[in-house]
Order: sequence, then C-alpha cells, then structure tokens
Amino acid sequence: MMGRTSPAVMAFALLAGCATERLDGVNLLQSREVSFTQPPTYQSLRAARALGANTVAVVTFLEQTSPESTRLRKSRAVSDAQLVGAIRAAKRAGVKVFVKPQLLIPDAWAGAIDPGSDAGWEDWFDAYRTHLVELAVLAESEDADGFVVGTELGRSASRAEWSDVIAAVRNVFSGTLTYAAHGVEGLNAFSHWHLLDLAGVTLYPSLGNNPERGAMQAHVEETTAQLRGAADRIGKPVWITEIGIQSRHGAQERPWEWRGMDADAPPDSGLQATVIDLWLEALAGDWNRGVLLWAWSNDPLAGGPNDRDYLLQNKPAEQVMRCRWKNLC
Repeated sequence: MMGRTSPAVMAFALLAGCATERLDGVNLLQSREVSFTQPPTYQSLRAARALGANTVAVVTFLEQTSPESTRLRKSRAVSDAQLVGAIRAAKRAGVKVFVKPQLLIPDAWAGAIDPGSDAGWEDWFDAYRTHLVELAVLAESEDADGFVVGTELGRSASRAEWSDVIAAVRNVFSGTLTYAAHGVEGLNAFSHWHLLDLAGVTLYPSLGNNPERGAMQAHVEETTAQLRGAADRIGKPVWITEIGIQSRHGAQERPWEWRGMDADAPPDSGLQATVIDLWLEALAGDWNRGVLLWAWSNDPLAGGPNDRDYLLQNKPAEQVMRCRWKNLC
C-alpha cells in the first residue's frame, strides 16, 4: 500500500520506542443506537482522547454456533462499512487504532472453543484464517496501526496452526500484531509470542469479597507481580488489552462475569472507579506497553449512573482516566 512501511521496519520502530511510548486507551464497542458510521462515533472518540486515551481497539466479531463447531461466519453486529467508519473516526480523532476481532458463541465464550480433534482444529483454523485475512486486508487498506490476531482462544494456545495464521496476516498487514491471551495463565500458555510484536493479555481476576480499596489492592498487586514475572519470561513487550469491571455492587468478586449478572445488585459506579484506579496505578511505568480499558461506547450518551455494565462513560471512571493519563486530578 502506498505510504506504508515494511513489517520489519514497522516492528523495529515500535519496539525501539517501547521504553517511552505507551498505548493507553479503550476498547470501542458499537452501540445498538448509533452506528460506527455516524458522527457521534467521532464525538465519542474525541471525548476519550480528552481523557488521555491515545489508542483505541475497535472490536468486531466473528461467530460460530457452538464451541465444537468448525464453521465460522462474520457477525452482523459490525459490518465492513461500520468497521471502516470506526477506523476513520479514530484516525480523525488523533488516536492509534487496532482492529480487534472477537468470537461470539451462544451461551459460551471464546475460551471454550475446542473442535475436539486435530482434524477439527485444522478445519477451524482454515476457516478462522480466511476471515482473519479478510479483516486484516480491510485494516491495511484503512491504514490501521495494529491488528489483534485472536482474543482469549485459550484451548488453541499451543496449536501449531497459529504459525500459518500469523504468517498469513503478516502477508497482508504491515502494522503491529498482537494476540490477547486470557489472564496470566493464558499469557504463559501461548507459545507463539516470538511471531508477534506485542504480548497482549486480558485481566479480569477476582479481587475478593471485600470491596474496600486496601483489600482489593492486595489482589491487584498479586496479579501485577505475576504479570511482571510472565513478561520477563516471555521477553516481549506486554500490553494489557483489556481491564474492566461492571458498575454494580459485588462485581469485584467476579469481574469476568458478563453474562447473567446479579439482577438485584444495585449500580455502583464508585466501585468501578476504584478498581480502574487501582489497576492504572499498578500498571503505570515502562515495564509494559500500556492499558486498554473495557469498555467505551461509540454513543457519547451511553453509560451514566444507572448503568450497571462495563461502560466507563458518564461515570466517575472518567475522572480516574483523566487523573491517571493526563495528571489532571
């Protein structure tokens, strides 16, 4: 593509700057009310930029009908035109943009995917590679800065097929490549970091049953120590691609639980703000490449004090972001 550098030069430039350049920001989700192609998307991204975000991961989706299936399809949740709209809005807003495909499975999650045999895995990876390359071609055509080759696909961590998948994406995309492992365990289990530019990880560990700051901080510090140990073993820059928590009472016990949340638990945006603050405090410094928070809607009016989900907007978490990323406390 005109104006793009080679993968080798791009990787060298990014790694050379890893001591000073952080990739801090948000995971961008398309709301049901506002399309990525509509003007509020740019307004929402400008709001995130004003809080100190310099990077956004635009989340798009693939689907399969069950964890055992080897047939994948592109989800209608985000169309190609909408993905393009989000990338262009992010570039216009002045933030780096990564394309981040994720898998949707009814009543399951990506970490449960397991076709059950070598032949099944080969078929699954063939289908996955085809869809991933299509998305990578689109990301390249829109001058995206990076691409996430997979998210939380834990049971595939040691599969040899990843080499072909990553090579196929490298062949069509010249930006930064990473994979988002699930937790420190997933970071340690994934065996292909040498083929990627950054070692990505999603962090949703339990913070215990006590919502007091000091009690939760002990859990955060324990996970951070484990993460630093994993980073040293991998020998690759580590990037926290997701950290988040729902805005509801008791959410610190199981921050990963996005399905079937307690219908009786009242909203608690203060708990969310405290947890986000603890993580951004613990993960500051140049030993990692930065943090992407989960999640930010492309609808600037989303979130608010009565929202009990992961959205950060129009809640105290915004002040935490501004304080930690812009030193405007």
